[in-house]
Amino acid sequence: MSLQDMFRKQSGSDGVIVGVGFSLKTWEKKGQEPYTTLSFDFQFKADGATEAGDRFINAGFAYEGTSVSDDGVLESDDEGAIIQGDTEFARFVASLVEAGVPEASLDPNGRDFRSLVGTRVQLTNWVDKEATEKFGKRVSKKNGKAYNRTETRVGKL
Repeated sequence: MSLQDMFRKQSGSDGVIVGVGFSLKTWEKKGQEPYTTLSFDFQFKADGATEAGDRFINAGFAYEGTSVSDDGVLESDDEGAIIQGDTEFARFVASLVEAGVPEASLDPNGRDFRSLVGTRVQLTNWVDKEATEKFGKRVSKKNGKAYNRTETRVGKL
């Protein structure tokens, strides 16, 4: 399988989650206070691929006192929820549960998702019609084509 074939299969294919974790990124915009975003990063090995590919899902904003351990687990000074319920990541987790991942196998505090490693899933690109209508189609920087806004979801286990 060529490298290009592997990339095509990553978007809407069967495979196994082989690694997970969170990451933080601080953004600085001229004239504004810096802010930090939270991302769920996972490695997905599609069936037939020789290597796993990286996927990144928006998990919202990181509040003050939020950090990520060396093994990708969220840490916080606050014992409350860190992940916002209206994020792409929250919808991704809901799709995992709808597809059959037992909710009891997930961290009830929503900070550690290492239990997903080894889970066989079918990833799909779900078209976010509302975001596409609100913000318009996203335009590729490579070829100038316009595409619907999509989110990664789990179609089935």
